[in-house]
Amino acid sequence: MRLSLRYKAVVLIAVTEIALLGLLLASNLSNTRDNLETQLANQARATAELVAASATGPLLALDLAQLRHLLTGIIDKHNMTYVSISDHSGKILAAAGTKSQHTQPIRASEAITVAGSLFGTIDLELTRQQAEAALATTTRSNVYIVALEVMLVALISFTLGWFLTRNINKVAKAAEEVAAGNYAVRVPVNSRDEIGDLASSFNDMTEKLRTNLEALKQSNRRFRDMADNTSDWLWETDTAGRYTYVSKKVTILTGYEPHQIIGTSAFEIMLPEDAQRLRATFEMLNKERKPFYGVEYRVKHKTRGEVIFESNGTPIQDDHGMVVGYRGVTRDITRRKQDQSRLLYLAEYDALTGLLGRHKFIDTLDNEILLSSSNNTPLTILFFDLDGFKLINDTHGHMAGDGLLRIVADIFSAHCGNSAILARLGGDEFGILLRGATAEVGRKVAKDLLAAIETTPLAVGETAIRLFAGVGICSYPEGGQDSETLLAHADSAVTLAKAHGQNRYHVYHASDTLLDNMRDRINWQTLIHEALENNRLRLDFQSIVPLASRECSMHYEALIRLTDITGKEYTASEFIETAEQTGQISDIDKWVLTQVLKRLSRPENKDCTIAINLSGRSLDTPGLFEFFQEHVIASMIKPNQLIFEITESSAIAEMAKAESFLSRMKKLGYHFSLDDFGVGFSSFSYLKHLPVDQIKIDGGFIRHIDCSREDQIFVKAIVQVAHELGLSTVAEFVESPAILEILADIGVDYVQGHHIGKPSSTLTAPKMNFADGPVAGHGNKPRSSAH
Repeated sequence: MRLSLRYKAVVLIAVTEIALLGLLLASNLSNTRDNLETQLANQARATAELVAASATGPLLALDLAQLRHLLTGIIDKHNMTYVSISDHSGKILAAAGTKSQHTQPIRASEAITVAGSLFGTIDLELTRQQAEAALATTTRSNVYIVALEVMLVALISFTLGWFLTRNINKVAKAAEEVAAGNYAVRVPVNSRDEIGDLASSFNDMTEKLRTNLEALKQSNRRFRDMADNTSDWLWETDTAGRYTYVSKKVTILTGYEPHQIIGTSAFEIMLPEDAQRLRATFEMLNKERKPFYGVEYRVKHKTRGEVIFESNGTPIQDDHGMVVGYRGVTRDITRRKQDQSRLLYLAEYDALTGLLGRHKFIDTLDNEILLSSSNNTPLTILFFDLDGFKLINDTHGHMAGDGLLRIVADIFSAHCGNSAILARLGGDEFGILLRGATAEVGRKVAKDLLAAIETTPLAVGETAIRLFAGVGICSYPEGGQDSETLLAHADSAVTLAKAHGQNRYHVYHASDTLLDNMRDRINWQTLIHEALENNRLRLDFQSIVPLASRECSMHYEALIRLTDITGKEYTASEFIETAEQTGQISDIDKWVLTQVLKRLSRPENKDCTIAINLSGRSLDTPGLFEFFQEHVIASMIKPNQLIFEITESSAIAEMAKAESFLSRMKKLGYHFSLDDFGVGFSSFSYLKHLPVDQIKIDGGFIRHIDCSREDQIFVKAIVQVAHELGLSTVAEFVESPAILEILADIGVDYVQGHHIGKPSSTLTAPKMNFADGPVAGHGNKPRSSAH
């Protein structure tokens, strides 16, 4: 039976009070009884003494009648039950009353002596009847009082219990409401005591509980929304790898509903080889309680093909630190893997023809050289260079040229078979690697391919055209011991082949007339490599001065110098061509950029602009764009403080790469200048395709402009076209005041040369400022340039 706190309090208080009052009543009765016994005993002794005093005379006279009369009076007067007088020998002389037979009476004796002699004894008895009656009366009174007290205590206890528990009941009922889910309930208690404090705390608790539960609901909703709408799949597993929770995204990623996944092992949905590979790893991580990151595996989608997942997970620990499972996130990286494969393909293969690119071809050639060296077998490379391809691009457009390149690649693939390794080395150059083949085999393949190119009907639109090529053949080990040497010798063999006419091939021999040049190229290759390794490159800076505009910034061109081990110094014109042929040019371009960024990052050079020569052969170097952007951002240099100069010939040879690279860099704020402008047959037409900001007129038109009417006319035409297109112009090789004066009349925007300022290792200010007055005494100030 359930008792409320109120009744428990009443019963407890009542029982306690009754027990205490019972003890008190028992103690009182015991004390009363003892007091009555003592009073009766004293009364009996006092009466015995009185009788003894009164009976002394009649006893001495032996007046027995008087003695009986005395004893009878004592019985009636003092409420005695029995009194007797005996002589000195114990003989009863007189007696009154009756001795008690059942109850234990109160007795008293008193000796009667005269002059110290015993004459008799008084014996009397007193019953306890009166004491018992008095005790009963006292007991009844005490019981009545105790009962009244118990009733009062019960009433007080009940009242106190009701007063104390009436608000507790409200709290209890409110707690039941909270347990039922009603978190808005409040206890209306205003008492200023502990119960009031309890009610206030309860109300605060329910408010915080309501707030926390609402926040928890929002958090759960947020988690569910994120879990269901994120592109990733959230999950939890037990220690055996069985899923205990998966988000709804699993349906999109795997094709299975969550209830189909929960309870299954993660290894069950993997491809068998991946499950076998990862199971031991998971067991080790689980044992060591370690998280895992970037774990990749493949899964067969329910309705689609194979997908690739990447998972990150962290262990779930209980309160005792034991791992009870894992939770984490899984994302579909199929597209990323495909993109990576495509990027890798684009880095290794030519996007236009599908053949290997130059860098991959060189890597493959290196591997084949090692294999041939270990097996003592030959290999042969063929270097194809198409004739007149630039003219086709100029007259029919790049799309037509691209189509012809694809046709040539198809011809090579059809005639060489799967054993040959084909590559597009750049522009209209192709490479073929024949494994295990001698020079004689290479000669036969070259002959067949040239015949196929010549006999294959080719057309651009409705116009029939013919393609011709020169082929250089070089074999390992006779033609060289490394890939760079073999390619260089094959390149020289192409030159000899073309010298003998169209559709010719030539096998490289050490006795060829180009041998000295090849040896020089090889020597330069070694020298460049050592200079890069031992920091024997340096930069000079030559001023580029504006003729008309009042610019505050200073302009310079960075000029690279190379020093050999003996201290002899070489200019760029002596080794750059070799660097472009050997592929070392990209390392040089990167070195120049880092050195220029260091100069520009100095506080005194914050208003400077530096032009950097960039080779067209570097434009397809994988990661070059990212390298430039990363280092410029790290140096905190503004992109417009850099001008990349690309020579017209290299830009035209690598037109598609140049357009792509320049467009990407232009969007980031970098500026470009077309160097050596005017040497090409169709220079002006390329300005439509290349997003440059500036053209630098080739020095061949400047050196003798003071005495050449033709050069003046040509430079005027270049400046006029450039200004109409919104481009600025730079004239280099300004070596005299006369040349400077003519350029000012023509309207060239910037000038550069020894007359302006010689190259220096420091960024020094030019010796003259033409924007502040007439040039070399010339009366007319040059007109403002178009920027």
